[in-house]
Amino acid sequence: MAPIPGLACRVWARSGYYQSGGAFGFRDQLQDAMALVHTEPHLLREHLLRCAARQFREGDVQHWWHPHRAGRAHEMFRRFPLAALATSRYVLTTGDTGVLDETVHFIEGRP
Repeated sequence: MAPIPGLACRVWARSGYYQSGGAFGFRDQLQDAMALVHTEPHLLREHLLRCAARQFREGDVQHWWHPHRAGRAHEMFRRFPLAALATSRYVLTTGDTGVLDETVHFIEGRP
């Protein structure tokens, strides 16, 4: 498959508008990955799990992050409705309910 611009720029390179630093954005990449459910559903599945691993026990998520970078401050950025929408879209489209059985750990960070 030839990379589509959103996949190449937003998901792989993480170089879209407001994102030139190469960080993952919880909302931005999740929205972009949802568009891949029909063509590359495994990429959406991978990203659902990546985002799930960026949740704090208190219920907020890390707004943006660089992979392998220390420092995890709470940002009180709540995006669970989007995560639930993306997950339900993935499961309903692919029939893969196994994603719901995956285990990821909460991240810990200063409040």
